[in-house]
Amino acid sequence: MNVIDNKNHTFVNPYSYSILRKQRPGYLTKNCFQLHYDGIALVCLSNALGLPSKRSSFDDTSLAPTVFSECQRHQLSVGLVGSAPGIAEEASQLLQQRYPSLIVQLVSDGFLSGQTEVDVKEKALECDVIVCSMGTPRQEDFLYELRLQNWEGTGFTCGGFLDQLVSAGGKDYYPTWVDRYNLRWLYRIAKEPRRLLFRYAVDYPVGMTLFIFDFFFTRERKHTDA
Repeated sequence: MNVIDNKNHTFVNPYSYSILRKQRPGYLTKNCFQLHYDGIALVCLSNALGLPSKRSSFDDTSLAPTVFSECQRHQLSVGLVGSAPGIAEEASQLLQQRYPSLIVQLVSDGFLSGQTEVDVKEKALECDVIVCSMGTPRQEDFLYELRLQNWEGTGFTCGGFLDQLVSAGGKDYYPTWVDRYNLRWLYRIAKEPRRLLFRYAVDYPVGMTLFIFDFFFTRERKHTDA
């Protein structure tokens, strides 16, 4: 997979799939984004339905190291946009410790409005790669709006990657055995039960049911991992 391809990429799990399906269906059915299945749930479901798939996430267990290594190797400028104030700044410092020649040209939190939002988008247009963590669908909206302004860079939504990077102090967020046995979901619940237990217990089954429905009745849904 060529990760720097001048396209927008988003990574969906059952929860974000149901949100996009309801609020931004065009992002799932048109060529706005390269869609990837984030987490084992949709991968297993997709494979069971006869659509060969593999997990692809923007984190340290998947695409993030490849993306930042390529940016460093080719001297591509990177923008980090999202999360609470201070998180993107700290994430930038941690990434530059790992990748000393990485060019981080833009750093901004995800709480954008008014002139601040205009200014951040203008700076983002000058970056080769944008990594965006605002939650669905705001992160997709941000990248899509850049594309509408004729931005020709490569965009990635990254979910909680910036927060995880900072939380782990720049080290691996997931223990090796958790990643090996695809228990990242259980590890995250253990770390953030109040925020994630309902999502995994209720929202995920709903999203998976909608995914199955769309497979049989709306064949426009697409993914780009195989």
